[in-house]
Amino acid sequence: MRIKAIVIFASLLLVSSMILVVNVAVSSEVTPSQFARSLRYTPHDIIRIDGNAEFNPLHGVTGGSGTSDDPWIIAGWDIDVHGAAEDAIYIGNTTDHFVIRDCYLHNASLSSETYNIGAGIHLHQVKNGIIRDNEIREITRGIYIHESSVNTVEFNTLENIKYQGVILSFSDNNTVRRNVLRNIDNGLFIGYSNNNSMAENIIEDETYNGIILYSFSRDNKIWNNTISNNSRGIYLYWGASNNTIEGNFISDSKGYGIEVYVASGDCIQNKFVKNIFYYNNNSEDYYESSIVQAKDESTKNFWYAVDEGYGNYWRDWAHNNESNDNNDDGVVDWIYRIGGSGRTDKYPSKYAVPSAPRNLVALSGKGFVNLSWSMPEGDGGKAINSYRIYRNGTLIASVFPDQLYYNDTAVMSGQSYRYYVVAINDMGEGLKSNPIRATPEEAIPEFLWMPAMLLITMAIFVILRRRKFS
Repeated sequence: MRIKAIVIFASLLLVSSMILVVNVAVSSEVTPSQFARSLRYTPHDIIRIDGNAEFNPLHGVTGGSGTSDDPWIIAGWDIDVHGAAEDAIYIGNTTDHFVIRDCYLHNASLSSETYNIGAGIHLHQVKNGIIRDNEIREITRGIYIHESSVNTVEFNTLENIKYQGVILSFSDNNTVRRNVLRNIDNGLFIGYSNNNSMAENIIEDETYNGIILYSFSRDNKIWNNTISNNSRGIYLYWGASNNTIEGNFISDSKGYGIEVYVASGDCIQNKFVKNIFYYNNNSEDYYESSIVQAKDESTKNFWYAVDEGYGNYWRDWAHNNESNDNNDDGVVDWIYRIGGSGRTDKYPSKYAVPSAPRNLVALSGKGFVNLSWSMPEGDGGKAINSYRIYRNGTLIASVFPDQLYYNDTAVMSGQSYRYYVVAINDMGEGLKSNPIRATPEEAIPEFLWMPAMLLITMAIFVILRRRKFS
């Protein structure tokens, strides 16, 4: 009789667990993405750190000691600002090494205060910070770096930001790389800032500009970014000078792919080379004399490398006809006209490397990570020969051009891996896809009540065993 009661109780508990999980899954109040975040992040109040002494657990620090080998760690938090005009995470006046990673920051409103500007992450007079693998959405500003140097912003996802995605203001020698920025007024915003590197970011669907350089910013390098479907690709004004804009794929801008504006201060000695222009300013596959993809109002910038003999790839110009490179040197025989002040690209390329494969996603399970992606927008005028798959920066496989997937089985459960994919044509390796992380796990039960069922079964076994020997 006692055993029968236990079995009945276990069955009722099992059914109740099933009902609870199903109710959570089908609730209209919880979307699948919200449910996934609830498992990944832990809710936390707004974090404010002012000075090295405030790196401690009271301010959201989860580990570390502040050295370069063992930085302070702020990780795993879900910070909902609840519409207030405050920053989700503010760090000011520090020199200790730290990492902000794997946080979900959202729902802040506009503020014009010095220390609260409605940002996901705000650094003020800070050195030695790393901002990595964070998710920042539905907020006024994404990552604001002010009067700060030697910081790195990498592998973050920023979406649905009202004003700017990543802002560098009076900040030098910082690195912004491999971030994904979507649906923002302006993606990267660099003012009064020098010697920064902005590389391999994916910036798309911005309301205004993909990247802005302004206010006498100098000696910055903007390279190998994918910038698409914005009002303008890259915009320079107000004295931005001596910057290098190289190897970027710029496509589908409603206005110019690159525009240099000088009414508020001449922009000089900027170098624009090896960029790939597709379909900007209403251009198409074939050239129309009334349409150009770039505009430069200054006469003191460079659109080709004189000594090396190369310029940029303009899809409409390169693809205009098959006989525009009669000496077969890879350079179109006629110069490309830049709008504005009569500047030209003397060595427009006939071919280019492919643009980045799009929409890389991963599905992981026991002993595998399955990757899939979409074709690049541009093949550079040469057919794609293959795709290369990189794991943690190391080439692990190549696949044929008609295969848009790869199953990686050389992985260990519980270990996190980072992937990207590139397309290859006769010109070489193209731009990197969006980076993605995946962590293969052991087989996970479909329902959360499976561990409870296992415990109940063990309990019944113990009771039966005791009755047998009693």
